[in-house]
This record gives sequence, C-alpha cells and structure tokens, in this order.
Amino acid sequence: MMASTDILRALSGPSKSDRLDALEKLKDLTPPEVLKLLVEIEEVQTTLADYRNKERYLEDLSKLALNESEDVLVCVFHHLLGTLYINFEKFWGPTIRVIIDILNVTKHQKRLLHIVLDELKLTNDSIYDDNVRELPEDRPDYVLHRNFILQILAKFARFVETNHVLFMDQLFRFIENELMVSPFVEKLARQDLTAKDDPDVRRKPRRNNTSASKSKETFITVSRIVQSFSNMVMIHRQDEFKEFILNVMTSRDASMQKAAFNCLTAYDIEHVRSYADKILRLLDDKKIRSELSAFSIDSENGLINDDHRKHLIPIIHRILFGRMVGQVGKKTSGRDKADKRKSTVMRYVAGCTVDEIIDFFELLFDPIFKYSGSSYDELRATVEKDLNIKSYVPLNKLQAMLDTLSSYLDSVANLKPETLPHLSKMINIITLHVVIPLEDTGLSSQLDAKSAKILKILRRGCLEISMNYFKSFPYYRFTQSEIDFIFKTLIWPCTEGFVDKNHATVTPVLKLIDSLMENDVYHRLIVKRNKSNEEEYLLHHLMSLYGSDKIERPVSKYIAQMIFNLLKLKVEDDDGMEIDETPRENYQLEDIDSKVPLFDSNLYNVDGSISLGLQMMIPYIPVIFDRLEKNCLRFLEKKDSSYRFESSELLILSALSGYLKDSSHCLLATKLLLSTVEHQKKGDLIISILKTAQTLMKQVTEMDDSKVIDFTADTLSYQRNIEQRKELCKLVEILSGIDTNLKQASKAVVLMNSTNEDLVDVPDLAKWNEGFNQAFEYFDNLNEETVNKPSEVQGSLTLLLNQVGFIVSAVDKYEFSVRENCLIFYEKLAPKLNMIQKDRNSKMLKELLSDTILEKFLKKGLRDTNDSIKHTY
Repeated sequence: MMASTDILRALSGPSKSDRLDALEKLKDLTPPEVLKLLVEIEEVQTTLADYRNKERYLEDLSKLALNESEDVLVCVFHHLLGTLYINFEKFWGPTIRVIIDILNVTKHQKRLLHIVLDELKLTNDSIYDDNVRELPEDRPDYVLHRNFILQILAKFARFVETNHVLFMDQLFRFIENELMVSPFVEKLARQDLTAKDDPDVRRKPRRNNTSASKSKETFITVSRIVQSFSNMVMIHRQDEFKEFILNVMTSRDASMQKAAFNCLTAYDIEHVRSYADKILRLLDDKKIRSELSAFSIDSENGLINDDHRKHLIPIIHRILFGRMVGQVGKKTSGRDKADKRKSTVMRYVAGCTVDEIIDFFELLFDPIFKYSGSSYDELRATVEKDLNIKSYVPLNKLQAMLDTLSSYLDSVANLKPETLPHLSKMINIITLHVVIPLEDTGLSSQLDAKSAKILKILRRGCLEISMNYFKSFPYYRFTQSEIDFIFKTLIWPCTEGFVDKNHATVTPVLKLIDSLMENDVYHRLIVKRNKSNEEEYLLHHLMSLYGSDKIERPVSKYIAQMIFNLLKLKVEDDDGMEIDETPRENYQLEDIDSKVPLFDSNLYNVDGSISLGLQMMIPYIPVIFDRLEKNCLRFLEKKDSSYRFESSELLILSALSGYLKDSSHCLLATKLLLSTVEHQKKGDLIISILKTAQTLMKQVTEMDDSKVIDFTADTLSYQRNIEQRKELCKLVEILSGIDTNLKQASKAVVLMNSTNEDLVDVPDLAKWNEGFNQAFEYFDNLNEETVNKPSEVQGSLTLLLNQVGFIVSAVDKYEFSVRENCLIFYEKLAPKLNMIQKDRNSKMLKELLSDTILEKFLKKGLRDTNDSIKHTY
C-alpha cells in the first residue's frame, strides 16, 4: 500500500516530531528492519561522538532500501531529504552521498529525481512564504536545504535539462526574489532622496531574509547544473536567463562572475570556449595581473581574432567592469587602491576600438547611458521627464561614475580622442542628474538633509571634472550646443552670489574659470554672455570678486595668477621675467555669445592690434589697480607679509601700464610699481620696474600724490647697484619735469650719482662736489616762508636727505672732500629745519626728522656700528 501525500511530506519536512509521527504511521507499510534504521537515524545525537553511528545506519539503509519495493524506497528517499534539515554539519555530507548513491543505482531514478524537483519547489515556497511558522526547536534553514537539493540535482544535470520547465521556473523565483535585490546585481538599485526619518527606505527592500552570502552559494551551485546543459537554446526562458547572467558578469564578486561565465559557456557562443581558460584567469585574483599583460585585446596587435571580437569583447568588458569595481588581487581595498584598479582596467580597455569602448561606456554608466543618444537641445527635457527623486539613481553610483570618468580622462582619453564627444556627453548627463534636484525648487524642498549635502559634494565633483576636461584637452572642438549646455547647466547657476561663495577660499568654480583663462582656445568663453542677461559674463563676476573688500588674500593671489594666464605672461627663467605680448593663436572656438567688453579709447593708449586677453582686461584696469593699491597699503601700513606683491601681480601691473593714458592711472601704477622695489631680489626685474615707472611718469601731468617721490627717495637711500641708481636718477629727472619744485634737488641727486666715464664703479668726485654745491645753494635760497610750504619743499628735502644719507652710510670709502661736504650738508640743513613751524607742519617735520634722519639713518647707523664692534671683539 502506498503512503499518503501528507505522510510523505511529513517525512521530507523540517520537523523532527512530524517525521517520527510519520514513521509511526508507516509501521504496517514498511519492513521492520528498514523502519528501525529510519528511527535510529532520527535518534542519533548531534555530537561528534555519535555522528559515525549515523554514517553506519545510512550505509545499512542504502543497502536495504534498494532491495525493497518502489513504495518503500520512496518513503526512505523522502525521509533522507527530511534529515538534511538536521542542524549538524557532520550529518549533511554522508546523507547527500547516500542519496546520490541510491539515485545512481536504483531503477526508479526518474521518479526519485522528480521528488527532488518537487522538493525544490516546496522549499522555495517555504523560503518566500512569510506565513510559514516553525517550532522553535526545529529552526529549519530552508536556504541551506535548497542548496543541498541543488547539489543533488547537479549530479543529474541531464535529467534537469529534460525537465527544464519546472527547474527554470524555480530558478527564476530565486533570481527575482534574491539575486535581483542583492549587492551582486546592482543594475536596478534605486534610492529615495526624500527619506527624512527612516534611512532603511533608501535601499530597495528584500523580499526575504536570505543573506547575500547564502544566495551567492546557491547561484554557484545552480551554475554547476546549467553549465552541463547540452542544448541551452531549447531551455525554458533561456533568453531571460542569458540576459541575467550577462548582468551578473558585471558583479564585483569574482566567484559570482565565474559562476555566470560557466553558465554562459552552456550557450555555446561562437569562439567563447576557445578563450575560456584566459577569461577564467582574469577571474583569478592571483593571475589577473599577469593575464592582463599576456592576454592583449588590442584591436591591431591583440591575441583575439577579428572574427571573434564581436562575441568575446562584450564578455571581457563585463568581467573587467566587475574587476574594476571589485578587487583586483589581494590587499586592494581603499580609495587609492580603487583608483589603481580603475587605471589598470582602463589602460587595458584602451586597446579596444572606439565602438567597443562606447559599448564599455554602456556598462560603466548604466542606467543613465540611455540618454547619450539625445541631442543637447533635448537632453535636459528628456532627463527631467524620467526623473523621480523617490526612485533615483543611487548617489554613491553617481560618485562612482564621476571617479570612473576621472580615471578614463587620465588613462585612456588621450589615446582615444575619438571618444571625447561621448566622454563630454556623459559628464554632462551626470551633471544634470546632480544639479536638477538642487536647482528645482519643488524637488529641492523634498530632499532630505543628507541627500542634499551629498548632491552638493557631487556638484563640486562635476565642476572639478569639467575643469580637468578643459585642461586635458585644450583643443577639443566643442559644438555651440555643447558649450551652451555646459554654461546653462553647470556654470551660470554657480554665478549666483558669486562674491559671497568664492571670497574666502579657492573654489572649483574659480579653478574651472582658470582652466578657461589659461587656454588659447577656450579663453574667449569668459566673456560669453548669459542668454537671459546680456550684461552677465564670467569675467565680470570674477573682477567683481577681485575688487571686493571681502576677498581673502589666497583668493586674490589666485585671481592674479588667472589674469597673468589670460595676458599670456611668460616666465623666462630664474634670472628674470619678460612679457610675451605676441597675439594668441587663431581661435578654433567661435562662440556666438562671446563679446569682448568695450573700453574708452580716450583713457587707454592702444595702437594697432593687441591680444584678445589684453582687450578683455583693459576695461578692468581700474579694478586691478584698486586691488593692488589696497594690497600695497595693507602691506606697508600693517606689515602683513602675505600682502607683499607676487610676481604675477607685478607682471600684470607692468603689462597693463603700457596701455595707460590717464594721468591719475599712470601715477597710481607708478606708485604701486615703486612700492615693490624694496622687496625684489632680481636686479633685472628692478631695472624693468624702474623703466616702466619712467614710461608711466612721462604721461603724468600733475603730481597730486607724494608717495611716488617717497618711494623713489627711499630706494635712493639703500640701493647700491650702479645701473639701478642710474635708472633712479632718470626717474628723478622725469619727476622734476612734472613738479618744477624738484628741479634743483633733482640736479643735485643726479650729480651725486655720477661715475667716472672710464671706470664705472668709481664715483666722479668733481660732479659729486658740484651736486653738493647744488644742495647747498638750494638750502641758501630757503627762508622761513618757503620752508613752511610742504608742497614746495618736502619732496626736495626728502630726495636730498635720502641721497646724502646713502653717501653717509658708506662715507669711510670716500675722500675727505665727500666727508666734509656731508658735514656741511647737515650744518646747512639744521637751521632750515628749525624754521619749520611745529604747529603748522608737524607732519612734515616728523617725516623728515623722525622717520628719515632718526629712524632710517641715525638708529640704523648706530645698530650697524654696534654690530661691527661686537663682531670685532
């Protein structure tokens, strides 16, 4: 008599008590010796000391059962499947071995294998049914039990292939409920950016509690079954399965990739089997590096036949993608190692054709690659149509895409310039996915705080990679629609509140603008006008920031360097600097919205053609000079060394000074130039500054600022280089031409710096004495009325005091007549200083006596003398 279905299910079920009850009901249907063994197997204790007994019982049962009737064998077989639920590892191997032995020997194999297939379905029912309730003492592991069933079926793959419909249906239950929501298949993952309270809703919920590691073990077991199929094209749902395993081949887990590839070999894809060994070595952590070197896929010199490439390269791409996002070898975790993995794979992929690389892009940038076919005019609308922030591309995936783009830029892009348009398109698509949720008021109000913060970080990354793109490919031919898209999507939104956002530190926005300004092709884009506001362009924002009182010194330095780049200032060598004013190369980029700001030709001296950079900057000369003046005052008055002129600032000043026509601008430029001389160490550069100052002062009509005289006089007090002093004298003569009150003092200074015509290092003492006489004559002509007119006398007195002070500082080198003249100079000066009325001209008196004679010469002389004495003794 055949046992009922309920009894059989109880025998193969997870409950030990149900199995014992079922055996009790089979007393009359089962031979006593068989029933005794079944009971003894159930009663064996789950200890190391007793598991050998179970092995012996199983062997005895196997021999007995094969000699019994089919119905008895079915009962025994059900019971053996049920005992696989016993939670003791030592029992599992012997039980599975006995089951396989029975299946190999019995003439009822087909029926028993159908039982195994049915058990697979029942086990899946238990895994995916939330209402299943088990007794606490049973604690069945259905996933492990299913894996045992699959291990048994793997030994009989031909039977499974014959009964493929049931098997494939159960396989897809496993795929859909476990693998498709596991970390191994991330293609369909989505993120809710609005989750404010419960962070768990960010991740797609799993439909069961199966761990990812157990799901992986199950799939690996399944692969052993599928790879043995002889005619995969006839298998139920084989197209769906093929698509799935191709997705799994992009997994970051090498064992999953290997299992998927084993499944793929069952499809007998043309030429894949002949390369299987090489592909499997790519999946071996110990062999991948050597295999990447040995197994070349170069389209010209590679090891893959041209006829095989279309079948093989997509498979290799999937494996390499998984290797790139996972680990390539041991000890390769961490950000630096991840970048290294990307670079390794990218260099390997560089051997592919352009079309093959674009196919690789589809893997790298799934699920947003589909937008790459849209034109720039339609791109934003297309993306916005599909956008749903409750089911969004995971932000960590967007970050990974940016990192991948960066790696491609560094490793492959220069080798494959044909891919640059596709690369640019992907940068812009990612940028859209980052900026739309931030800029759209309706969407940004729904974002949770963490998502908003991450999106802002990603926007920074988009700016940085765009900047790197401009820097890396200085002659890439952007289309007009491409440029318009970049500005509308990325750049114009960043100009809102430009000063407030960029005054404190050098931001990616400033770096992006810098990448444009230093480029011979793209630099005209800094005057690209905003279509919604003709008066808005990047250079205007930049110069507003440069002129702002909020700007911090590191930012002003950086912008000065940007202006330096735009003017194409060239550092010649370590000995000096020169200005290269040659026109730029012919422009390849013609942007219809780029318009150079106009300037008043009455204020600036522009003859002939000048470079585009100069045309852009000339209108902003007042802003530049104002900033430099503020920096100069900060340095001079507050002794803040960080505000000392940088070489870039000095060269900007020199370059723009040649185009000044306005007297006040020329005077200001001269003052700024002379303020830097004291802190320059390069002699040629100092001479260049002094010559530029001479050129500027020739255009000054009225000297309403004494600072130029003060800086000139101060330089006279310490500068010992003869050539530099000659240039200073020329400048003094030009100053006297503007202010006639300086005539006699100027003549005296020039004479006191005269040198012998034959021996340039030797002073011409005759002229020196004549110079002193000019100074004496000047003092003799001063009276109490004239000496109390600072505007008329202070400049001359300052020049003479500093010139004679310089001579006195080295008077021991000169003849007696020079020393005598110095003494007479101060004897004649003293009574004139006494005539100055303290109440009316205290400021002049302080500057002449305290600041010049006392501080600059007397105290310095005493300090130098003391140092000399200390050194002597």
